[in-house]
Amino acid sequence: MSGECVTLAMVRAHYSNLKITDTPRGRSPDETTAFSAFLPWGTLSFGFAERNRDCLEGVSLDPKIADADSAVK
Repeated sequence: MSGECVTLAMVRAHYSNLKITDTPRGRSPDETTAFSAFLPWGTLSFGFAERNRDCLEGVSLDPKIADADSAVK
């Protein structure tokens, strides 16, 4: 990503109940700390790399799979 630095505080302003779901293990400056929001539709995670801890490095989505019983017919 390029442009303005998106900070953890900025992310928390939209998703206040973030939980740490992954941490670096000290093998690379590219490892990230992941903060995740657990939402009704699934998980939204925000990664902050060790090499630049102050700025958002990436975003990932993990949607829940709909039950066959709740599928739209």
